[in-house]
Amino acid sequence: MQKQLKMSFLFCLLCQVMRIIDNIRPDRQTVMFSATFPRQMEALARRILTKPIEVQVGGRSVVCQDVEQYVVSWLPETNHKG
Repeated sequence: MQKQLKMSFLFCLLCQVMRIIDNIRPDRQTVMFSATFPRQMEALARRILTKPIEVQVGGRSVVCQDVEQYVVSWLPETNHKG
């Protein structure tokens, strides 16, 4: 089931990217970037881009150990009269 969800998500993502690409003027430069770039997305990029250049920082499938993530939540202040 997990694999089906992942494939479904990727298919939807590819469809959304194609809708965006279809609306880009052909005389403009197109840049695609991602922290993760699945093989199917890479194949799509190579098919639609002219002379694509790939820039990698670190290796493929390497997780950066220096990333810090924070979650901050707060409740909005309310003014109660009474």
